[in-house]
Amino acid sequence: MSNTGSNTEMLTTEENSKIVPEPVFLVGAERSGTTLCLLLLDHHPELCFPGEFDFTIKFMPEGKAPDLEAYYESLKTDRIFLFHKLEIDKELSFEELVNSFLIQERERSGKPKIGASIHFNYDNILKVWPKAKLIHMVRDPRDVASSCIQMGWAGNVWCAIDKWVHSETEWDNMSASIPEDQLLELKFEDLVQDVEGNLTKICEFIGLDYSADMLRFHEDTTYSPIDPKIAQKWPKKLTEDEVRLIESKVGPLLEKKGYEPSGHPPLQVGALRGFLLKLQSAYWTRKFRVNRYGWRLCLLRPLAKLLGMKGWVDKLELEFNEIQNQHIK
Repeated sequence: MSNTGSNTEMLTTEENSKIVPEPVFLVGAERSGTTLCLLLLDHHPELCFPGEFDFTIKFMPEGKAPDLEAYYESLKTDRIFLFHKLEIDKELSFEELVNSFLIQERERSGKPKIGASIHFNYDNILKVWPKAKLIHMVRDPRDVASSCIQMGWAGNVWCAIDKWVHSETEWDNMSASIPEDQLLELKFEDLVQDVEGNLTKICEFIGLDYSADMLRFHEDTTYSPIDPKIAQKWPKKLTEDEVRLIESKVGPLLEKKGYEPSGHPPLQVGALRGFLLKLQSAYWTRKFRVNRYGWRLCLLRPLAKLLGMKGWVDKLELEFNEIQNQHIK
C-alpha cells in the first residue's frame, strides 16, 4: 500500500497488528455532554478514552485517505492532535497511522480497550474502522444552543443551533446502515438521571463489566460529581422568543430525538429577520474573539492566510491554540 496517494484502499484486515479492529467511538454534536461521558468511560479500569480524535478522520477528502504529506502539515497546527502528544510514523499508510494514534494512547494507559470521541464526519469512521462500536449521544437542542453561546461560538440561539442540526442530520443519514450490534443510542438527560444504569448499558455494549471506578471521575478532573440538575436548564435560561427561534430551526428533529416541544406558538422567521440574526451573531462572536484572543491575532491570522505565508500562519495558529487551551475546563 502506497503512503502518498489519496485513492488508497482502506485497510480492513483484522490480522494486521497495526489496525485496532473494534475501537469504541462516542459521537455527538459539540456541547451534547460527550466530554462528561468520555471522562466516565476513561475511568473504567479496562477502557482508555483519551478524548477527542476528530483529527483522525476530518481530513479525508470524499471519504478517502488523504495525501499524507498534506495530512502531516495539517497535524502541525491541529490543537487537539498536539494536545495528545502523539508520534507520527511516516513509514505507515494513512490507515495504519491513525490506528497508531489509538494504539499509542492504549499503550500509555495500560488498558486493553480503546475509545475516543468524534464530533464530525461520522461516515468516515466506518471507512477506517468498519467494525467500530458507536455510541451516539444526543442532548436537548435548547440546552445545546445556550451552551454554544457561552462558548462564544454564536451570538444568538438561531445561529447557535446550526451545529446540532447538522450533526444530528448527518448522524441520521448514516445510522440506518449501521449494524445493530455496533450502535448504541444515548440521551444526555438519561445519563445524568441514572448514571449507574446507563453506564452499565454502555459497558455491556462494549463487552465490559460495570465498574464503580467510573463514578470517581471527579477526583482527578476539573469536573464536579454529576448533578441531575445540569440537564434541562433551558426553561429557566431561555426567553420564550429564544425557545421559539430554536424550535422553528430544528423542526421535526426535536420530537424525532425524543424531546417535547415547549408548547409555545410556532414562529416563522422571514428572510430579513434571518439575515439580521446572522449579522448580530457575527458581530457578537467577533467581539468575543477579540476580547479573548486580542486584536493582533484576530487581524493577523486572516491576513497571513490571505497572503499565503505558511510559516507565519502556523506560528499564529499555535499562539491561537495556546489561548484556547487556557480556557478548556
